[in-house]
Amino acid sequence: MSETFNPFSDAYAATHLAEEARSLSSTLLLAPAQEPRRVMIVRRWLSQIANELAERCSFPCDDKITESYEKILVWLKMLGRALSTAGHIVPPGTEIVLRAFQQQLFPDGLLVAPTGRSVSKDYLAKITQALEESDIDIPKPPELPSHVFVLNMNYGEEDNVLEGFAFVQPFYRSLVAEAIGYERLVSLRALGPAYLFATMSPRHSRYHERPIPNYADKLLAELGWFDHPALGDLLKDLVQKSLTEEQKNLDQTLLDTPEWKALCDKIPAYTPEQFDAEVPILWERLKQLLPPNGLGMDEVESENPASLVSILNAGWSFYLLHMEDLYKILGSKTAQDKYDAKMVLNRLLTKGVELSQITQNWRTARKAIGQ
Repeated sequence: MSETFNPFSDAYAATHLAEEARSLSSTLLLAPAQEPRRVMIVRRWLSQIANELAERCSFPCDDKITESYEKILVWLKMLGRALSTAGHIVPPGTEIVLRAFQQQLFPDGLLVAPTGRSVSKDYLAKITQALEESDIDIPKPPELPSHVFVLNMNYGEEDNVLEGFAFVQPFYRSLVAEAIGYERLVSLRALGPAYLFATMSPRHSRYHERPIPNYADKLLAELGWFDHPALGDLLKDLVQKSLTEEQKNLDQTLLDTPEWKALCDKIPAYTPEQFDAEVPILWERLKQLLPPNGLGMDEVESENPASLVSILNAGWSFYLLHMEDLYKILGSKTAQDKYDAKMVLNRLLTKGVELSQITQNWRTARKAIGQ
């Protein structure tokens, strides 16, 4: 007499996993209409991986191997879900900022920006690592993006451009892959005060036990930010209130290591000198309700585009230091008026990022054809 089928027994764990993998393989190919080709390429590769898992789980596997396959399947599901839920009725400002960073830092990568509280990271790197650990070789198609960043935005905050820097850490984690643990400090060094303001804002920091990076005080002092006439006192106060006693007592060791010096050579710092060269001009553009995309006052499409980092630093410093000017310009008096004024600032910053990127891309294209 054959053994009684018991779908809840350990013996059938691999069979269950095979069924899940087959179902996922089919589901991944159900793409929305008019989905970008690069996303479709990712879907097909993920489907191939799921199909391979299904084939392997069709035969008895020991518990350790089954567990490793299950880990891969979880990552496939997470990325597949992100690909399917990343559509927006109106492109939010935060996504535009993040996409500009992705195109600047990883031009051959892909950004997926769904809403919701979930892990934000380079999912492709995680899946590739899990495949290598399980000795599964699924050839990557030539068109497959080098990275797939899934950056989850807070639902209801998609237009809040000022929060954009709070979501860029996965980019810097990939840039410093050889020195994991440095990404937050590298982000602060590369992005300047706006990164600190974004990650320390109440709506972001309440999700993190320790939102301020270790050595933030020492790095800001070393770069000269504590001596900045406009932001120095604000930064000192914010940092001192946020650091734990343990963080305050850290010595200078990390900032003197060869690993840190190598990262500094690889990723330039955003300095007070750069801030002073660009941001005051961008403040003036904002006061005239012009997008802060260029370092001139008379043109919309500037011949001298502002950097992406300066635009976001201009936005945060304007919000903290000059918002009363915008209230006066717009006649904002009630709480709703002031919220609407902040949305005006967000739209100006969004347009500034878009116009600056268009100019930068146009310059790159002209240079490529020798003009």
